[in-house]
Amino acid sequence: MNCELIFYLARRTGENQDALSNVLSRVGLRVTTVAFATNESELCYALAQAVDNSNLIFVVGGLSAPASQHVNTILSRALTIPLREDAGGEPALKGAGILYNTHGANGYVLESGRQAIVILPDAAPQITDLTSGSLLHYLCRKYGLNMRKQLAPPQGLFALESQQDAREEEEKDLRSVPVTAAQVGGRVKKRLPLGAKILLLLVAAAAVAGGVFLIHNGLQWF
Repeated sequence: MNCELIFYLARRTGENQDALSNVLSRVGLRVTTVAFATNESELCYALAQAVDNSNLIFVVGGLSAPASQHVNTILSRALTIPLREDAGGEPALKGAGILYNTHGANGYVLESGRQAIVILPDAAPQITDLTSGSLLHYLCRKYGLNMRKQLAPPQGLFALESQQDAREEEEKDLRSVPVTAAQVGGRVKKRLPLGAKILLLLVAAAAVAGGVFLIHNGLQWF
């Protein structure tokens, strides 16, 4: 499977591309198209081209830029997705899956149908750390990829943004997969966790059983 890479205000692009390609090769992914952007119009044009041609797009860089040039600010306008402030006061896309980074800016994952946009910092070691674990497992599930090499167990699924602050998120240790964000209109659909689905099934089954019991008792009166 092929994917596309967009560098935005990125440094050391060769090192970053090598780091990303090395990780993606473990699951048979290959970067076939690379684009470069230094301003909002160039990034929007490159993103429009990539969305038309690929299901998987990586955007590297722009996570340390000023708010007006920040990659999330530009994607918010381009995809009409609301912004919020993260724990450090940086702009973050509302509803995006978060790739927590202990050495720099967090990465993000946007998903719409079969397409996904992964936003990463422009530092090769951080790219390797953020993509080697949970992200690869997520891509394998999403696109049915075969693991060419045994992957390390995921260190935790992507953390969902919460209405509570980051400290409460850490205390509750919330874990989940990326939510769905529509490319146009900014609609966000959250996937129900497996436990919630099972609970709903049990409630539905209990309701049906209760209805049958009442009907049965009612028929005995006649």
